[in-house]
Amino acid sequence: MKQSLKELINGLEEPKGSGLRFRNDTNQFIEEAKRGNNWSKWQENVFEQFFEKNLNCVAKLGNGQMTTAEKTSIKEHWMELAPHLKAIAESQNIPLWNEYNEIRNIIRKYTKRNLNVATNRLLAGLQPQILCTECDITRINKLVDYLRRNTDEPLSGYDPMNWEKASYYLYTLFKRISDEKDYWKLSYIPYKLLDRCEERFGALPQKWLVFANRSMWHHAEALHEIGFISWTMHRTNFSIGDEVYLFMSDERRIRFLTKVVEDNCVRGDEKYRVDRKKTNHLTYKLKYIAESLNDGLKEDNLKLHGFNGGRSIQTPMHNNPELFEYISPFFQNQSIPDYDEIPNPETVFEGAKKEIIVNRYERNREAREKCIAAHGCKCAVCGMNFEEVYGPIGRGYIHVHHKIPLSSIGKEYELDPIKDLVPVCPNCHAMLHRKDPPYDVNDLKELGKF
Repeated sequence: MKQSLKELINGLEEPKGSGLRFRNDTNQFIEEAKRGNNWSKWQENVFEQFFEKNLNCVAKLGNGQMTTAEKTSIKEHWMELAPHLKAIAESQNIPLWNEYNEIRNIIRKYTKRNLNVATNRLLAGLQPQILCTECDITRINKLVDYLRRNTDEPLSGYDPMNWEKASYYLYTLFKRISDEKDYWKLSYIPYKLLDRCEERFGALPQKWLVFANRSMWHHAEALHEIGFISWTMHRTNFSIGDEVYLFMSDERRIRFLTKVVEDNCVRGDEKYRVDRKKTNHLTYKLKYIAESLNDGLKEDNLKLHGFNGGRSIQTPMHNNPELFEYISPFFQNQSIPDYDEIPNPETVFEGAKKEIIVNRYERNREAREKCIAAHGCKCAVCGMNFEEVYGPIGRGYIHVHHKIPLSSIGKEYELDPIKDLVPVCPNCHAMLHRKDPPYDVNDLKELGKF
């Protein structure tokens, strides 16, 4: 049962220990930034806390610790960074989006890396009255996911791609919902609330990226034809409910989103293995969720968002938040491709008296698989094979047509996938349904002079 966000917030413990030390250092940090001095004139302990200390400082967070050379480079160009720190420190109640970007660009310029979490912490230290102390966008997105699932708060207008806007949104939300007046406690709420959600509601699914090796498996065909692939368990540590994206080795792109629905399974996709060797390894079952052919998922574009290339995922990865933040939106509005019109009952029996709406029915994957295993992916009318025309993206793509309309069969009709179903391309499928009852496949073939 969902609860109010206010009830979830109430009773959160106040910051203590390192939280209080960070609060005290933050107050000094703002005052030093306002002065705009050279780094050497800053209060020594404050500068060390935010830039040089090995623990809980900007140099430590993000993609590893800054090297000595990177710290030296930042110091050498300090007067380029200082005016932007000063501008933000002097504006405690108004977000300065352009200034945030300038600071990010300078840090990236002189460290050659995307120290995102570190930069977020720097900004949170400069404006604690409007930004959160939770500085990891992945953790913030996870918190929002918990809140959407378990509270009645609508959470509209939230931006999952931008830490500054997400942080400002949450701070404003908690200020509105709670009776808390202390800005530091408001800033601290997201940091502690995620821990509370994880304790109360359990772990959320993780996101993974895996390398689908075409030389070993025909994953695209399996996903199109049977709706799942098997993944050997000893290679990774998936949990049921996790989302798994597939990077296709031959296409050099991410193309499929799947979901882990079972573990400790016997492999069920043997016929899609290139060498056809059977193994005794237990597997996960990865169910088809969505497909995207957007060019933004090509390897060169992925490299602009934290991807290190296909070789980097020979071992499945799950710890690249910047990349997953970029990938996810490409699949949000996608759905299972509408390849056929087979209802999806518990058995292969067909439901009666349902009007046929081409490509709108859920699929009975078992029936579809048997049909394609017998007839292949070549259109029975015009002979088109999508892979021959479009290359890798066409593999396994085909509609499946009922020779006997669903609206004319009885409740207890038992489908024969080989006799009653036939593979056809979308164009020929539409033409078959140009009359009711549909054209016979051979009659349409004559009309089209194939």
